[in-house]
This record gives sequence, C-alpha cells and structure tokens, in this order.
Amino acid sequence: MIYLQPFPEGINLILESAKKILVIESNSTAQLSQLIRKELAFPLKKENSILKFDGRPWTAKELIKVIKEMIK
Repeated sequence: MIYLQPFPEGINLILESAKKILVIESNSTAQLSQLIRKELAFPLKKENSILKFDGRPWTAKELIKVIKEMIK
C-alpha cells in the first residue's frame, strides 16, 4: 500500500524534470493535485488534471483517449 503522508521523498525530482504531468483522479475537486502542489517546493506549471466523477471507474479506453488528447 502506498501512503501520501508523509509525502514520498524523491517525487519532486521526478516531477521537476517531467515535460508534462497528468494527474488522473476519480473525484471532482482534484484532491491529489492539490496535495502534490502543497507538498512540493515548486509550482506545478506543467500539471494537468484529468477528472472523472460519475461514480464509475476509469476504463482503459477512456484513459487512452483523454491521455492522447492531453499530450498533443
């Protein structure tokens, strides 16, 4: 199991060097994006949230479609 408190060390190095950051969530308030922004010592300028909040899980086809749209 992965916990976000305390926030995992080393994530900031990975995210700083990323060309684009996609945060995929199943809620309407982008809670994970907010936590990441709060915990990092730099702003996430390259971050895009992909939200789904209709109570259904993501399907592979849905994820592929939205990810392709976001990385254009």
